[in-house]
Amino acid sequence: MKLLKEQEHRRQRVLPIDNQTLGMLREYIERGGPVDKGGRKLIFGINRHRAWQIVRDCAEKAGLPKLINPETGRVHNVGPHKLRDAFSIHL
Repeated sequence: MKLLKEQEHRRQRVLPIDNQTLGMLREYIERGGPVDKGGRKLIFGINRHRAWQIVRDCAEKAGLPKLINPETGRVHNVGPHKLRDAFSIHL
C-alpha cells in the first residue's frame, strides 16, 4: 500500500498556468466539471489512453507533423510526453 501511495505522489506535476486558462478551469469546476472516481475528485475523469487519443487527434487537426526518430527512422504520432518535453524546453 505504501508503494502505491509513493507512486501516486510521483505522478503529480506542477505546471505554470496563465490567467485565461486558470479562469476557464475555475468556470469548468464551478459548473460541476470534476468527476468523483474512487472517492477522489478528478478534473476530467478520463484514462491515460483516452488522453493520448485526444492529444493525437488535436495534433493532427492542428497540422503538426509526425515525429521521426532520428536513430531508427520510425515515424510516431505526437503524444502527451513529447508535448510536455517541448513545453519544458521552450519555457
